[in-house]
Amino acid sequence: HPYHDFDNEAFASQAVKILVEKGRRRIALLGPPPSLTYHKHTNVGFERGLRNAGLTGIPFASIDSDAPLVQVRAAAREIARLGEPPDGIVCSAVRSSFAVITGLEDGGLKIGQDFDVVTKHSTDLQQMMRPQIIAIPEDFRTAGRDTAEMVMAWIGGGDPASLQRLVVPETA
Repeated sequence: HPYHDFDNEAFASQAVKILVEKGRRRIALLGPPPSLTYHKHTNVGFERGLRNAGLTGIPFASIDSDAPLVQVRAAAREIARLGEPPDGIVCSAVRSSFAVITGLEDGGLKIGQDFDVVTKHSTDLQQMMRPQIIAIPEDFRTAGRDTAEMVMAWIGGGDPASLQRLVVPETA
């Protein structure tokens, strides 16, 4: 069937690489819920990025990016108070990245100094509100347009195998 998808495995691997290049060594993932397909892809990419850097990840509590923001913030605040908290966080969702940053700051850490966050970029608002966020673009408008075009092509008799796109994220 036709589809347009974002390569979450590549996203997570690239995010780890970016953090490592910034000197981060204690990296955690706030990934998607296990019930979603991209959970596996994100985790595979995250683990691959860590292996490539010779690192192991730091657990981020038992929450995911779809948890209520107040819970994400509380978990981040708790992690900030660990003896050696993560110095790099990969967030699979923009909304949760704000709660992570706020929670780590509640715990006395400073973004850009004590930790960095990499998340997907889907709106200019995040860069406007928190320019320290490291963002990897995910273009929802293009995804919608591609999906509509591919479905129309399929209805018109197009071969579904030629109507499939996996978009590999590009870092700036």
